[in-house]
Amino acid sequence: MTMADVEEDPSSRFVDYTNETNWERFISGVEDTLLQWGLGDQGAMPNGLTTDKFKVISCHKTHYLLRLHREDTFQAPIPSPPTARPPDSAPSTFHYTPTLVSIADPRMDLTSPPESLHRYFGCDTYLLLYRYHLLAYNDTEETITMDTTAGVRDDEVHVLLSSFMVALGNCNCTLPAFVVIGDLDDQHFMGVATSGLHSTISLQFDTNKAPEVPTSQHCVSGLLDLFRFKLGQTTSSSNNFEAFSASVVYHYDWHHPPPTPESSLLEWRQAADLNHSHHKLWKYLTWGPVKSPLVSLALKTGWTALQEGTYVDNAVHSTLNPMDAPTFLLTALLQSPQEGSLPPMAHSLQHLMSNLHQARGVSRDVLVSEVATAQASSPKRSPSRYQSRVPAARAAAVIGQAIGSWVSPANAEIPTMLASVLDADQAMESPWCLAPTCLQHAVVVGQLVSRLALQMSRLEDLQVQCLLWVEFVRALRDQWSTHQLLPYMGLGRDGMLNPLEGDPLDGISMPNPDFHFNLLHQKMQLLNVCIVRRVRDPLSRRHSHATDDDDEFFDSLEEVPCVGVAKVLEGQYLLHHPTKELHVPITQDPVPLTEDIAKEQQDILAKLGVSAESTLLRQQIQSTSMLSDMQAFKAANPQSCLADFIRWYSPRDWSEHDEAPSEPHDMKTSFPQGHLSSRMSHQQDANPWQIMWANAAAVPAEKQKPLFDAATEAEKLFHFLETMAPATMLYHMVVATLSNLSVFWQNAMAHDWLVEFPVFVATRDHFQAKCNKAIAALDAAAVDEINQPTAEHQVLLALAHDACEKAVDALAQVETTVAALTSLRHVLPDVSASLINDMVVTKAPVVVSKHDRTAVANVVWSHKDANGPLHRFPIEREYVLRHKAPRPFLGRSQTSKEALDVVSRLYANFTPHEVRYALVLTESEF
Repeated sequence: MTMADVEEDPSSRFVDYTNETNWERFISGVEDTLLQWGLGDQGAMPNGLTTDKFKVISCHKTHYLLRLHREDTFQAPIPSPPTARPPDSAPSTFHYTPTLVSIADPRMDLTSPPESLHRYFGCDTYLLLYRYHLLAYNDTEETITMDTTAGVRDDEVHVLLSSFMVALGNCNCTLPAFVVIGDLDDQHFMGVATSGLHSTISLQFDTNKAPEVPTSQHCVSGLLDLFRFKLGQTTSSSNNFEAFSASVVYHYDWHHPPPTPESSLLEWRQAADLNHSHHKLWKYLTWGPVKSPLVSLALKTGWTALQEGTYVDNAVHSTLNPMDAPTFLLTALLQSPQEGSLPPMAHSLQHLMSNLHQARGVSRDVLVSEVATAQASSPKRSPSRYQSRVPAARAAAVIGQAIGSWVSPANAEIPTMLASVLDADQAMESPWCLAPTCLQHAVVVGQLVSRLALQMSRLEDLQVQCLLWVEFVRALRDQWSTHQLLPYMGLGRDGMLNPLEGDPLDGISMPNPDFHFNLLHQKMQLLNVCIVRRVRDPLSRRHSHATDDDDEFFDSLEEVPCVGVAKVLEGQYLLHHPTKELHVPITQDPVPLTEDIAKEQQDILAKLGVSAESTLLRQQIQSTSMLSDMQAFKAANPQSCLADFIRWYSPRDWSEHDEAPSEPHDMKTSFPQGHLSSRMSHQQDANPWQIMWANAAAVPAEKQKPLFDAATEAEKLFHFLETMAPATMLYHMVVATLSNLSVFWQNAMAHDWLVEFPVFVATRDHFQAKCNKAIAALDAAAVDEINQPTAEHQVLLALAHDACEKAVDALAQVETTVAALTSLRHVLPDVSASLINDMVVTKAPVVVSKHDRTAVANVVWSHKDANGPLHRFPIEREYVLRHKAPRPFLGRSQTSKEALDVVSRLYANFTPHEVRYALVLTESEF
């Protein structure tokens, strides 16, 4: 660098670093920080800054931490009384800085955060300076911690405040700057605020505390005398240019009374447990804490901006009756769950899902029975080659070896749990089962799979859960072997009829598997159908064989009797024999299918191709049931034709004639009474319906080959259950558990008083939505054990895990919310639902309406002396006094509105052990 370059550098002419002191460097560091934060020419938090800002500034081997902070003072906005209004925009307030505007505003005197600078001084945005123990020279905002801060020494305070005044003035920043003094717990602050370029008012801030003060100062009148002394006024002035206002707050609290020997810890939740506490289905579900989460109630009564002459409050008498206070604020202190802990119901669900996640790490070739006997059975011999390749054979071998060895403390409760699942109760509660109306592909709560999931969720060990499943499947096989219907499986077409209310063999329809429900529930429905048909079909077969000996042979078709008639189709006659009625035949029951089997059949048909042979084979596979119906129809209507069958089987393919047709009819597709549709009449000889009709023999349903082989299908079903992988089993149990919990909160906890709380309805509906998403994600991730996992499958597993975690969080929120609502309602039974709801939602002071005041007062002041003073001995009292006065140069002839120009503020807090003061004094340059 040349000499000419140095002379052209402007900084070399004005800055002499050789004479710069440590405090000048400190002031320069503060200025640079203020400008870096965008506080130049500012009196408020810059737009875009939503979090605290930090900066470490050094001065003579000492490190200080400068913090920019803004308090959230609008946690509980309340209606302002007429006397509480923000400073007006009269000419006398044009010089107000944003800080002075905040100090002069009385609207937040009752709701500012406790032990905050806003409560002490009325400022919501400010700068704080601490001593800082530097951990690293490259500390950034991310690494700076408040744990290493401390207050500055007393001998540093004034020089630091002077430095602040210089830095703030140079940057034209009117934010107040405070120095934290001494021990941080003492909450001792001193501060300053400059006037800036557009104002003439600067501010000084100070705090103090004392263990006790004279009794005369424990009221507004005594504090006014103290305030006048601080303002330099020895006596009360009578001119119109000065005015004092006061805000007064009384604090009261309520705690649970000591328990009596007769009281119960669960008394607070009896109203919530009333509906389900005696229901056998829900006795295994535990929700919420044992102890009431309500710790205490805090009541604040207060007045805002009281003007002199409108009240009396001195050591002898007070007109400030808390029951007549314009503001009643109630806060509920609720105990939050410890970090990392969950309420019992959410914990149980999370543990079941954790076991599912663990089971997914087990090889798909490992069966539930093998996990159940991993520690219990001894390796007597290695499996044969057949057993190693055939899962069903391996499962049978494992279960056979483990018989008699499943007795240990870990699974001693298995027989009792299995009995609670399978032992039918002759006195079922009503309703005995409920379908989750808010969920898709769930299970019917109260039926068999739901009851198994209730027991499964009580077990924590994966191996014991697998053992319960193995014993459950064995019990199902016993039911099949003894021709006993499964307990707790509904009858009727919708599957909701109580099995104790009818006999399935007496004409009551057994429900076919319903694809709207979970696959395991469908399998239980199918097994029940298999049992019923195994019992019923031999009876009908024996009856049919008994009548076979009496069969007669007839010479003509007219002499053949009608066999297998269910009823007469009213008003319909045979087309070729108009005098003979058309009979509805007794047909074989439709083949019941579960969702997975139906999908397999669809995949097989889709793979057949589009050739003529494939099309014919597809038609034959799909028409098996229709061929059986044609045979039964021919047996019931010996002189019928295809058109008669179509009129009964597919009425949409038959059209009646309104009047006699003019065209001739061929008596095959067109008749005097009507005609077949084009779908049935085209290519008569090659029409599949015509071909099938021609090949169908007249055979009643009872003599046909069964379309459904109950024994074969039952064995397939048991193969599905016995060769199931642990992850698949737990997937079904998680779905069933989500169904149980959904119905529990939707129905069992649907108390009239509870649904009045919007927060309960919102959290419950949120949980229902998360359950739906979790079940959908689990279904999408449910891949058959024989399929190899793919990258897409891993993504689906991750999505399912995330959906389940969100369901757990939503359930925890429901439990916590209901516990809070129940505990508050137990203590405040006569208040409105809106008050309790708002306290739970906001967790902040809530305005108590006039209607609820008496009920709240009766609880909070129940142990107070009714004949005592009007303020009823509050545990804490707060006072905020403001003084508005004209600037000295204004003339006495100006109006008071123009004269009210500067505001000073005194805050006083009285507790049983301490009195704290905070003072704001304004100074004008004129």
